[in-house]
Amino acid sequence: MEEEHIKTDVLCIGGGIAGLMAAIRAAELGAKVTVIEKGHALYSGCGRMGNDHFETYIPEVHGPDRDAWIEELLRTAKGEILISPNLLRAQFLRAYDIVRLWDSWGIPMKYKGSWEFAGHSFPGRPMTHVKYEGRFQKKILLKQAADRGVEVRNRIMAVELLTAGGQVIGAIGISTREDKIVICQAKAVMLGTGKCSRLYPGLTPGWMFNDPHGGIQTGDGRAMAFRAGAELQNLEMPQRHIGPKYFTKFGQATWVGVVRDWEGKPAGTFVFKPDRKYGDMICEVNKLAPEQYAKAGKGPLYMDCRGISPEDYEYMMHWTAHEGNISLLDHMRDEGIDLRKHPVEFATYPLRGGGLIAANEKAETSLRGLYAAGDEAFGDISAAATFGYIAGENAAEYIRDLPEPEFSAAGPLIKQ
Repeated sequence: MEEEHIKTDVLCIGGGIAGLMAAIRAAELGAKVTVIEKGHALYSGCGRMGNDHFETYIPEVHGPDRDAWIEELLRTAKGEILISPNLLRAQFLRAYDIVRLWDSWGIPMKYKGSWEFAGHSFPGRPMTHVKYEGRFQKKILLKQAADRGVEVRNRIMAVELLTAGGQVIGAIGISTREDKIVICQAKAVMLGTGKCSRLYPGLTPGWMFNDPHGGIQTGDGRAMAFRAGAELQNLEMPQRHIGPKYFTKFGQATWVGVVRDWEGKPAGTFVFKPDRKYGDMICEVNKLAPEQYAKAGKGPLYMDCRGISPEDYEYMMHWTAHEGNISLLDHMRDEGIDLRKHPVEFATYPLRGGGLIAANEKAETSLRGLYAAGDEAFGDISAAATFGYIAGENAAEYIRDLPEPEFSAAGPLIKQ
């Protein structure tokens, strides 16, 4: 098997939002940075086709009490994840900076010239997610990385971290296109890998890739981190989600409708007609509702957008595209489904492997020189972007005066 050797300062494993943000920031601070991605970085990660909502605290919108805003977030989108308030404070000290940075790079973070907050929030309470046009975010982030001299290597799947003397010194990868092993030597490594999907039985077992997380999230990042000696946390807490049953997609808060049973009765008590500002918070509060209705013989549940105004319908279509759900829109068009006339069956999605690679406010793991961000460390688009940036910043600082690691110590593992 042919061997290729890569030597770099900071190695980012995974070319999703977190990996690219880490690479951009580390390169800005003078580090030589390489990204390796098992697929293609233009279409990799949960943000591959877009996103339309970004958690952020904006003082001019929310007022001076950041901690009160964080408490509101813990009641909604962050309620299903055990996460330290200190981590949330670290995220939301910087998230607004990332929002403005993305906007300056060409990812539109305002809607018609203003901050547009909608979805993921209770009626009458503070809003937590700004709407943004993320359909082309990966293309823009890749350009920013290239402008800073980041080397992006596609079709290389990392399989093992290399360590020596209690610190990470690189990784081993395998080309998915050539008969080649790739040995990466680095002073610091950032894991921006995805979670683990398809570990549990699927919603539609015959359609293996009817999974909103994508079919190729294998948990390889956490496995590599664990074998190298890094701590993991909350693995016993799998996660659930909710959305269209037969064409599974994220974007529960993008829908402007009411979740109803087959008799037309609302499943929740939050909205009784389509509301573009709030959506239906039953999707946030009880993602198990469709499953519970089915088990009780009362199901199924439907997302019912009938009665939506023409303006709100266009608004929903606009954000559905930016959430990365063009394929869903195409499918509904091909099947003659008009959301103004036809309710869509919603389902509780299968268990997804929970837990995280334990990391602190600097995105440092318990293994020296190893950083983590994205789905495997903090979750969601805002955290991936913000902690990815923080990880790159701290990795660049960590290596600044670090001598070359003794790479020969990794020889036995490489041979194995």
